[in-house]
Amino acid sequence: MTVFLIFQAIDSIHQVGVYCLALVPANTLPKTPLGGIHLSETKQLFLEGSLHPCNVLMCPHTCVTNLPKPRQKQPEIGPASVMVGNLVSGKRIAQASGRDLGQIEDNDQARKFLFLSEVLQWRAQTTPDHLLYTLLNCRGTIANSLTCVQLHKRAEKIAVMLMERGHLQDGDHVALVYPPGIDLIAAFYGCLYAGCVPITVRPPHPQNIATTLPTVKMIVEVSRSACLMTTQLICKLLRSREAAAAVDVRTWPLILDTDDLPKKRPAQIYKPSNPDTLAYLDFSVSTTGMLAGV
Repeated sequence: MTVFLIFQAIDSIHQVGVYCLALVPANTLPKTPLGGIHLSETKQLFLEGSLHPCNVLMCPHTCVTNLPKPRQKQPEIGPASVMVGNLVSGKRIAQASGRDLGQIEDNDQARKFLFLSEVLQWRAQTTPDHLLYTLLNCRGTIANSLTCVQLHKRAEKIAVMLMERGHLQDGDHVALVYPPGIDLIAAFYGCLYAGCVPITVRPPHPQNIATTLPTVKMIVEVSRSACLMTTQLICKLLRSREAAAAVDVRTWPLILDTDDLPKKRPAQIYKPSNPDTLAYLDFSVSTTGMLAGV
């Protein structure tokens, strides 16, 4: 009930939906003497990197299906905040505005490229050494990084693997079973380069295969993935004796190990025929246990 009141208050005061929801362990947020959440101290812990959220939900309205919907702006609200039941309501004091993002200007090179794959190719040619992604370890130091040209070349090799080893066609679904990181990003763009539809899937937990692997199997089957891409370590895990005790490992689709990529480049990179072509699918399990594709 407290979460619902928070969402309603945000929607009422700021007239916006919440796009990210960070969850922390119970009783870890600093509190005021009256027992409420101390907002300034919580913000300071977040800025210092000491808040340690255990889960982050991006676009929670797409994955948690029973959240309150953002309410429309209410007229006749004065600038001073007033109490409305248990909620504090007030008038918006600022509003963002700008040019229509749908308009393409001829003098803006970046806006001439309509698809993600085209943007990456353009960036690889114009700013090849620009650092796109940096992966940090638990100590906050750089563990891995990826430039524009490095991502482009790796995506090309993954596209070749999908077409030659996977024998996939345009529009085929590919399950990407990776932890968050560089491998997942490269595999995603590799699918776009090959014209396949990537579906990101959280890998099973090695210490809890019995409960996490069936969810992976369900998403792969419901999404009708023609192929599954992952790392060598997870590939062995999916075929392990522990996995066989949880699911039927004989019914996995073709599994490709992206730790062993081909050296050649694709003859051509796929370009969608129109902007309405499906780019990727995301499957989430809602709080009611239903599997929903977005």
